[in-house]
Amino acid sequence: MEYIEVSPNTCDLGNEWLERELQHIKFGDKRLTKRLIKTGTYIEGKASGSINQSCKGWRDAKGAYRLFSNKKFDPAEVYSSHYQSTKERIKGKKLIFAIQDTSYLDFIPTLRLRGLVASQKLIQNIKWG
Repeated sequence: MEYIEVSPNTCDLGNEWLERELQHIKFGDKRLTKRLIKTGTYIEGKASGSINQSCKGWRDAKGAYRLFSNKKFDPAEVYSSHYQSTKERIKGKKLIFAIQDTSYLDFIPTLRLRGLVASQKLIQNIKWG
């Protein structure tokens, strides 16, 4: 079986992974693509924050807002490039795992079926996510 190595933290790759992922974008202006990669790197570094919190300063935040309001910027183009890069990356693979850190595991129904859950306190200790 052939494996694709993935860094547990894309920050370790700088913006290389984003450049590869967005290589198919055709905004018609290379500056927009460059700004998208820069902004994407900031947002990836602090995904739970706002644009202002994610960017290094007001200049970069303003650049992000200008990017997203630019008429040439098309979210569908970003999605399409990501889709195409993913398709190329997994081509020929027999088994693909799509793991997200937003998973929530709830074993309560299984444990109830087996008669193993007796108290609410126990329930709180066996939920992960």
